[in-house]
Amino acid sequence: MQKPRNTNLVANKKVKIDVENLLELKKLLKTAVKQSKQLQKTISELQHFELKVRTQVDE
Repeated sequence: MQKPRNTNLVANKKVKIDVENLLELKKLLKTAVKQSKQLQKTISELQHFELKVRTQVDE
């Protein structure tokens, strides 16, 4: 069981957070979504793929 967090640690205090590369993160997330969709499409194609095999026996 997890201990309850002490929420009074930052009460009545100022907290400043600077994020310098948020645009880069957004770009990476957008790329990840695009690649994930492409991967899902490829997986779907693999799941429905029917391999056609011809065999021939020479005497």
